[in-house]
Amino acid sequence: MAALIYQHGRTFMTHNQPPEGPLAQGPVTEHESANDTQSRSMHRTASSRVVGQAARAATAKTAKGKDKDSTGIPQRPNASQVSAWKKENKASIAETAKHFNLPPTIAKRWCAVA
Repeated sequence: MAALIYQHGRTFMTHNQPPEGPLAQGPVTEHESANDTQSRSMHRTASSRVVGQAARAATAKTAKGKDKDSTGIPQRPNASQVSAWKKENKASIAETAKHFNLPPTIAKRWCAVA
């Protein structure tokens, strides 16, 4: 026999399984102190963090499928890398800027400094 459980503002249907663990205590009532509410919230956050860390360790990807080490921002070269490449390849500022996908003014400034 299925049972309806009200938990954290939502209604869940179970199939002959009683709720388990500290998160199955039901909704927060007016008799529950703020510390109890904060403790439950911290427990949910901590348990979610543990699950996420285990998944990232196993797959090397985040929940959205991105590489775990990627910040989402492409890495830009620094001035010394740009200047060294320009000297090694005897390239012009325009070629250097195109190679590193930089604006020509940035390539010019970086090659002048380094």
